[in-house]
Amino acid sequence: MQQDYGGGSVLKPRTQRFPIQVPLEYRVTGEAGWNEGTTINISRSGVLFRSVKEIEPATPVSMKILFPANLTGGSGVNLMCWGHIVRSEPAEPIRALAATIDHSRLKRTKRPIKPNR
Repeated sequence: MQQDYGGGSVLKPRTQRFPIQVPLEYRVTGEAGWNEGTTINISRSGVLFRSVKEIEPATPVSMKILFPANLTGGSGVNLMCWGHIVRSEPAEPIRALAATIDHSRLKRTKRPIKPNR
């Protein structure tokens, strides 16, 4: 990825992505209901996930990434994230959406998290 800082292009390394498939809930910021999805990969700056809903790039989103206890070594963890959609990859019936993670916070969960199938 190249970024122009006024003095020419600078090569910016992509953050490491981890191929983790866990449940995710997401919604356009301000909407009441949550949609279900599954992560494809995650980095510290973003997430690629499967979605049945189409969301346009630049749309702000809220996400809950649900890490089950078998991945965290203890209780399950919800990673609450806020960002925006940067890319939509059409595929029928389920598309892939890429979103930034601009802000996040961890929250331990008391309810059991079902692992992805």
